[in-house]
Amino acid sequence: MSGMRYGSAPSRRARLLELVRSQGFCATSELVQTLGVSDMTVRRDVQRLSEEGKVRIVHGGVSVLPPEALSGSGGYLEREGREFLAKQRAGQAAAELVAPDDHIALDAGTTVLEVARALPAGQPNTVVSHSATVLGELMHREEITLVGSGGVLHHETMSFAGATTLTTLAELRVGRLFLAASGVNEAGVFCANDFDAVTKRALIDIADEVVLVIDSSKFHTRALVRICPLDVVDTVVVDDAITAPDLAMLERHGVRPHRVPVGEQAR
Repeated sequence: MSGMRYGSAPSRRARLLELVRSQGFCATSELVQTLGVSDMTVRRDVQRLSEEGKVRIVHGGVSVLPPEALSGSGGYLEREGREFLAKQRAGQAAAELVAPDDHIALDAGTTVLEVARALPAGQPNTVVSHSATVLGELMHREEITLVGSGGVLHHETMSFAGATTLTTLAELRVGRLFLAASGVNEAGVFCANDFDAVTKRALIDIADEVVLVIDSSKFHTRALVRICPLDVVDTVVVDDAITAPDLAMLERHGVRPHRVPVGEQAR
């Protein structure tokens, strides 16, 4: 996002508030870049809005969500077991999009983990990831050049996040990102917590193409922190239980659906 200069502090704070309300959470660094002002100016504006009761200052940024809204959506192992067959099939189909020598990024998430597991044996690729489970899955694959982001490990998502993660990702470029999400609707793509959203946005920024890999239940799951608008996504790989209204929604936003058979018809 390119920075914009504002003629007055009130108009700048109004734009800042609009950004935070639209996404649920924004990192300070994102606001600096988007608003085109200094870190100190953003912090002063955030402090003013906080004193007015319009935002909450949280670690790494600012939110309009209550604290309980940023606590995640259950433990990692619990999430891994939900809709497992649909996730596995979607992951396998997504892995078929990866050609030899492709440079890809794999997001942290239980469905994208299935992409890592399904990458063809012996196929050389470069994989960038901040996911501890993806790194663990691929670390013994000698044909894969594995680039870890570093950062602070968050056990609820089994992923690394923070300033080190963002700095590392900013120096990279990949052809395709396989993105995970907790919820999808007309307003965009959502996840369950603030730090995860910031890392996902950083991954989107370094990718030529964004492939969202989800099971169809995500169209009916509410998550509070927006990652991006839906039209940022190029392709959605999803099981064939996706409904006609959800397919129509993707079409309205120019997103290509890649439906994957699950169950008896997949055999």
